[in-house]
Amino acid sequence: MTFVSAPAYAWDWYTPHDGYTFADEDYYYLRGVWSSTSVDKYSWWDAWEGELRGTSQAISAYYSGLGSSWGGSFPGRYREYDSNDVMLGMASPHLMSANTTYYAYTYTTPSSGQPGSFSVLLESELCYDYGGLPDPVPRDWETITTFTIPGSASW
Repeated sequence: MTFVSAPAYAWDWYTPHDGYTFADEDYYYLRGVWSSTSVDKYSWWDAWEGELRGTSQAISAYYSGLGSSWGGSFPGRYREYDSNDVMLGMASPHLMSANTTYYAYTYTTPSSGQPGSFSVLLESELCYDYGGLPDPVPRDWETITTFTIPGSASW
C-alpha cells in the first residue's frame, strides 16, 4: 500500500479542506470535511463529485464497473462508472453541516487483466444538477492529489 500526502495548496471553495481516499482492486472510499465557507456557497442546483481517473490510461484498464454494494453519508449520494472514471458524488451538498466528516464508498468490478498497481488522480468536481440529472454537468474541477492503487492519500 502506498500513502501519499498532497502538497499544501489553496483549494478552490468546493473542495473539501481535509480528506482521505483509499482504493484497491475492488473498492473505492472517499472521506472529506468542508468548511463553513464552502457549505455556505453551495446552492440547491449544485452537485459535487470525487472522481478517480487514470493518469496514463483510462480507469477502464483497472476497473470494469461498479459492484452491488455501496453506501455512506454524502447528502444525496450517488456513484458512477464510465471508461474514464469511477466517481462518488453528492446531489445535495448544500445540506452538509460545516466541519463535519462525510464519506462514501463503493465496491468495484476489477477489469480482466487488472494490473498489480495503477496510477490515478483524485479530482474534485463542482457540477450543475438541475433536478437529479443522471450525470450532472461539470462546472469547475481541480486535481486534489495523485496516488497509486492499491493505496491511499490524505490532504
